[in-house]
Amino acid sequence: MSFSKPLLSGVFASLLFASLLPGSTPLFAAQPSIEETINNRVANYLDKSLGDFLQAYPDASQSITVRPLKKIPGHCQQALRVSRRSDHRPPVGQVRLNVECTGQWRHYVTADVDVQVPAVHVRKALSRGDVLTEDALQLISVSWDKLRGDFFQKPEQVTGRQLRRALAIGSLVAGSALVPDYLVQKGQVVTILAGGDNLYVAMAGIALESGLMSETIRVRNRSSGKVVDAQVIAKNKVQTGL
Repeated sequence: MSFSKPLLSGVFASLLFASLLPGSTPLFAAQPSIEETINNRVANYLDKSLGDFLQAYPDASQSITVRPLKKIPGHCQQALRVSRRSDHRPPVGQVRLNVECTGQWRHYVTADVDVQVPAVHVRKALSRGDVLTEDALQLISVSWDKLRGDFFQKPEQVTGRQLRRALAIGSLVAGSALVPDYLVQKGQVVTILAGGDNLYVAMAGIALESGLMSETIRVRNRSSGKVVDAQVIAKNKVQTGL
């Protein structure tokens, strides 16, 4: 008695052979390990979390490194849930997260998130009182974690500004290093707009204080000699009520 080989076996053998050919798709694709799944889920979560934060730094670059797990959990047949253990600050630097397979296990994961922000630095040593020029400035990428206080992302933001202190070569141009960009300087002649309800009288005055936009300063009316408080609204222009 003879038996013929089942057709299914022949088809299976053909598919198996085809899957071994160069450039072909494997018949049985390897499934990612639970550690790879966790790493990918955490990286995607952090990438999305950085979205709003990075809007303030359009030229920044980022890198996310998930640290190796101390203990490998079992497989999870459902979507993993990821959350930050503390979200009071941007997800930059050392970030601790919870990864949970609901009803089965929960693990703590640590990731290192580095955001490099281009910031304006000086390319040569400058003295107090120097005016910043374009050729004296350069952009250097700095880790966001190391930036403190006000800084600038484009040279044109500080070109023409005066230094209030000396800067060594390669120093960051911080807001505190600049003379305030006053719209009104003490002793300058200013235009005083007095009135309200879109009806104003313009008169000349002398600024008794320097002022930034929207600050209230004291000015003296040149005609009457009266000193009034007025709000800075433009270059050499202030506004006060009658």
